[in-house]
Amino acid sequence: MSETAAVGAIYSEIIARAWADDDFRRELIADPKKVLNEYGFAVPKDFEVTVNPGEPETNVSFDRCHLHLPLPDRPADLDPPALQAVLKAWPRRLAIPC
Repeated sequence: MSETAAVGAIYSEIIARAWADDDFRRELIADPKKVLNEYGFAVPKDFEVTVNPGEPETNVSFDRCHLHLPLPDRPADLDPPALQAVLKAWPRRLAIPC
């Protein structure tokens, strides 16, 4: 799995939690570095992180020292058991290069 794919896999868990918890969603948008650090991402101090609410694209992308994170709107037909399964995923660690 490529590093970008690994980031995407972990970020899927973050998206699912943001869909389930409005307070977490607001925190993710306001301070994405803090949230990423809590999920085990080693985000360098000089690295920029942008969360794009309502962005339908689900791919995480890197641009130099900038991480672009889409935050799609919660699907109206989201299956609660499937969401809970994602939220229970084990923690993982990932370093983001700059």
